[in-house]
Amino acid sequence: MDWFQVAEFSGSEDLSGLSRFLHQQEIPHRVTEEGGALCLWVLGEAIAYKLKQQFLQDPQWHRQFNQSHPQVQENIAADTLASGSLALGLNVVNFPITCCLIFLGALGALLIEFDQGYQWVSLLTAQHFVIVGERVGFYSLEAALADGQVWRLWTPMFLHFGLFHILFNGLWMWEFGRRIEPVLGGWRYLLVVMLISLLSNLAQYIWQGPSLFGGLSGVLYGLLGYIWMRQRFYPGQLVPLPPAIIGFMLVWLVLCMTGAVGFFIDGQIANAAHLGGLLSGMLLGFAPIWLKSPEERNNA
Repeated sequence: MDWFQVAEFSGSEDLSGLSRFLHQQEIPHRVTEEGGALCLWVLGEAIAYKLKQQFLQDPQWHRQFNQSHPQVQENIAADTLASGSLALGLNVVNFPITCCLIFLGALGALLIEFDQGYQWVSLLTAQHFVIVGERVGFYSLEAALADGQVWRLWTPMFLHFGLFHILFNGLWMWEFGRRIEPVLGGWRYLLVVMLISLLSNLAQYIWQGPSLFGGLSGVLYGLLGYIWMRQRFYPGQLVPLPPAIIGFMLVWLVLCMTGAVGFFIDGQIANAAHLGGLLSGMLLGFAPIWLKSPEERNNA
């Protein structure tokens, strides 16, 4: 997705109130200084068009958001949105990879539900396995890779064991993915997801050995780590994630690792995948320039 210029302001203008409002509406944007003027840019042509129309109607519209009383800002935002002059956020079509990952995760949950013999499921797990009576026999991942079955390094992320599993992962995937995808761009975001999935799956395999695991949670923790580091060292590049959410996810990680959550959820939790995903995402937060956002690359 491309950046589109919305408006140009004098270098002395205070755009902090407008920036806060756009963050609240989860609209990725940036402000650049060019020739002594400040330029406002947003991701997506449709959003840029709506904002341009707003500034044509009221060139001083942005100054209203600098009023100090939060209720005043809230009323201004409500009036603007009610008039239909500004979108609440970006449309689902602007996050194709995030939506595709959630959809494939839902298909994986359906496959687990209806493939009672696990013949098809065993093609997507990290290790091929067979069920003999009440026992499960695993083949080695090394043998599968030697046989060319490299997809097994990634496909476990689409397998979900139950409705709660896919709902939990799908909601957080939407929450995290839509903050990163429009800023990094499609293929860079996909590359980040693939790297996190690979490292989290390998971490789980190395830590636990032969086992049946799956889900997008390793990727989720990787995206969390990525956002966390970007907010810490490159503030303003992504739509911010509330610190309370970061704290909740980290506390959840610790609770899962202590085994406390196991009393309420059937089955084992892939803790190594969670931790491996988190660490890999944090590392990618310091990635070289080809994984950075367009703004960072231009400023490098």
